[in-house]
Amino acid sequence: MLRKHPPLVMSGLFLGLAALGNLLVDIHPLFVHLFNGLALLLWVYLTISVLVDFPYYKDELKLPPIFAAMGTYPMGTMLLSTYVFRWVVPFVLLAQVMWYGAFLLHLGMILWFTYRQVKTRRMEGLSPSWTVLYVGIAMTALTNQVVQRPVLGIFGLVIGLVATLTLYPFLLKQLLQKTLPHLLRPQMAIYTAPFPLLLSGYLHLFGERAYHPAVLILLILSQAIYLLVLYLLPIILKTSFAAGCSALTFPFVSTAYSLKIGLHFLHLYHLAWLADFEIALGSILVLSILWRYRVLIFKEKG
Repeated sequence: MLRKHPPLVMSGLFLGLAALGNLLVDIHPLFVHLFNGLALLLWVYLTISVLVDFPYYKDELKLPPIFAAMGTYPMGTMLLSTYVFRWVVPFVLLAQVMWYGAFLLHLGMILWFTYRQVKTRRMEGLSPSWTVLYVGIAMTALTNQVVQRPVLGIFGLVIGLVATLTLYPFLLKQLLQKTLPHLLRPQMAIYTAPFPLLLSGYLHLFGERAYHPAVLILLILSQAIYLLVLYLLPIILKTSFAAGCSALTFPFVSTAYSLKIGLHFLHLYHLAWLADFEIALGSILVLSILWRYRVLIFKEKG
């Protein structure tokens, strides 16, 4: 039986599942339906739970790291809209409603969160999840085929790039000073997410018209941060499992996907084995987190 109140950050898990389905489509189309189907079920489950009993989650959303991490909800909704758009033909209009709704929600979350931080005049509760909120809006570029509004994709990329360059110095300082709370350690995986999302969004939006040096720079930065996160992974995995471990899903899948399409765009086919490694690791992490999440989704018998 399902629990009445699933964790808010489960949104990170359905985002990771949807991304994994898209990543593995070249292996077999079945993976698209399997993982996007699971993601849709979790999306419906979380959406209904929050709408039915929002007061239960209200206090949790006041915590900056949690509110920022909830940027994965509109991100996941946008990504799932591409599945509905491509594979469920009669529901094209539904896909576009999902996309625009997610875009407006994400934009509203950014404005509200920024207002709160400006009001306090300090970066209260700084954590890697801030990049989810501010850079995640670049999902408008990656999923733009649903609405065919390139200007919104470019808008998302610009906001995402500015946010990435602004936040990284503070986040790296926090990492070096080891001031990130122990419970938020799984969020260190998010360090690897911004540049791959920007790269994937850029290539999806511009295709063959993309500027080669820009693609190469984004690819190098993506892989450099990925190596840092691989170094931190043993520390992250030592943290006791909690709902926040959903942070280990999308960043690794997104990095693998950006490397895959980046190498193809640059014709660096001899490095495909690197993408294969990242795809394998990303798949293992997503499936592992999904399996362990069962205790947070289902009630124990008796």
